[in-house]
Amino acid sequence: MQIVHDSIIYSLQKVGGISSYWANLAKRIEVEVELVYPGHEENIAYEKRSEARLASSRALERFRDVLCDEVEDGLFHSSYYRIAKGHAVLNITTLHDLIYEKFRKDAAGRLHILQKKRAIDKSSGVIFVSGSTENDFREYFPKAKCLTKVIYNGVSDDYFPIASSRKGEFVVFVGSRQRYKNFALAAKAVAYFRDISLAVVGGGVFNYQEKQLIADLGMQGRVEHYLGLPNTDINRLLNEAVCLLYPSSYEGFGIPVVEAMAAGCPVICSRIPALVEVAGDSAIFFDHSSPGSLVDALGEMFRHDQADLVTRGIARAKLFSWDRTAKETLAFYEEVANGSIPS
Repeated sequence: MQIVHDSIIYSLQKVGGISSYWANLAKRIEVEVELVYPGHEENIAYEKRSEARLASSRALERFRDVLCDEVEDGLFHSSYYRIAKGHAVLNITTLHDLIYEKFRKDAAGRLHILQKKRAIDKSSGVIFVSGSTENDFREYFPKAKCLTKVIYNGVSDDYFPIASSRKGEFVVFVGSRQRYKNFALAAKAVAYFRDISLAVVGGGVFNYQEKQLIADLGMQGRVEHYLGLPNTDINRLLNEAVCLLYPSSYEGFGIPVVEAMAAGCPVICSRIPALVEVAGDSAIFFDHSSPGSLVDALGEMFRHDQADLVTRGIARAKLFSWDRTAKETLAFYEEVANGSIPS
């Protein structure tokens, strides 16, 4: 059975967790057809394929559903909620989270939800990146009939402890600063401790509200913002940080938490299902609904020896491997191809 990968995600975002997931699968799973679209070269996670790989792939020039009709049979796995309509095609969907269902009520959010529902309704198999995401799926799509499998994300080999690194007097906040990520909560907690600073990685330039927040907290000169850092530089930053702050109120998985643990960086994160599932006993958890809880967690981090937390985090991170993700994904492909849809 031919395997077709639809790499539309590279054209929808320049950087992001889904791009990282898809790029790591692409490195490890050989496919007969890969559908790529204009703009994919600008995606940070995208790697140029060899000439032989490109020659065996079908490069399409437009983004519209009808192009998926060219896939008439085989197994079709889209990177972002698209389907192939051929009668002999088995569609596979990876469900990363249900952020839109939980937080987005605008028109764009409703459109995304409809697209996701359509993909799930037409899928023979659905992959969840965590048991927490599977639980959310059961809540929002109780009537779905398909084979399912929890397959955890991995962590890049770019993240590891650097023996020569020295700890600085700063903590790290990584990624998007959308409302549910609780950046303001992190900034206010750091502001409470006058002798530490905040390193913010990615998430785009600060908007007016964020700049005003930093000013109101009197943190000018105590916030460094890094954009476009390669993994090697993020790894060094994590090695030198006191800890990673990850105060999100919702996650499907939480890749930065595993990356930090792999780098030997202690983690403080919200006590939410996905992060508890991923971090286990290797992080300090706090209640994101209580601002004082994060201040207490930071205080605990500063008061206690971090060596045991670092050791547990490194061991925990070894449970997550992109090789394992790819191996289990291929096995799921075979299960879908050979199985029957639950009634």
